[in-house]
Amino acid sequence: MRQDQRQERHPRLTVNIAAQGRASAKLEFAIDNKPLGGSIFWSVAPAIISGIIAEAVLNLARGDRLLLSISSAADTERSIGGRVVELAAQQIIYLDYVLTRGAKDWALIDRCWQGESNAVIVVELPDEDVRVLTKRYFEQQSFLGFVVPHGVDIDIKVLANSLLGPIDRFDPAILPDAVTWFEDADDACSLLITSKPLEYSEIARRLDVGHLHTLADSIDLPPPPSQRSTKRFTRPSGP
Repeated sequence: MRQDQRQERHPRLTVNIAAQGRASAKLEFAIDNKPLGGSIFWSVAPAIISGIIAEAVLNLARGDRLLLSISSAADTERSIGGRVVELAAQQIIYLDYVLTRGAKDWALIDRCWQGESNAVIVVELPDEDVRVLTKRYFEQQSFLGFVVPHGVDIDIKVLANSLLGPIDRFDPAILPDAVTWFEDADDACSLLITSKPLEYSEIARRLDVGHLHTLADSIDLPPPPSQRSTKRFTRPSGP
């Protein structure tokens, strides 16, 4: 007697590079051909794709300088001098990667606007630290970075100042012509890349979608809730 053997079907994550103009591209993700942001996984999307995002920005900067600017609310507790304090990502990166590990280059600027302190950090780190920080902090309106060719003399403070506009989160108009930048988009379900020196074809070539497809295929997504999945995605707890 033949019995129907039904196998549990797991969703499949895919990645695509879409042109956004002559010098802009968006790294988009989908699950079973449905945009990640419109899927049942939207609430854990950053945790699902953060590892791919890390490799994508490293690919984009291969041979050039990669500088990250990560921010968050003061929501991480640390014990400092016998007191427990709440720190933002900018402060944690300064303590753990600038003071302790000796970042290649960095700028930390704190500007007060209407009674509020707005601190930004821009930091150049080894590849493995980029992976750790991206996996930990990739989130909506928290993740931005720059690619600058080696040999181009750019003051890193100029990059930091572009993030301190009184109205907009980020003002790329003041960036030098040699700069490419990237930022989280679509509620941290995608990555937007824009460049002054590079056209879309070169951005796409650097991102290497074949490599990113391989990474996406290796992610073991849990079954949808209708299949009673209990698997959860978690972020690394620290460097």
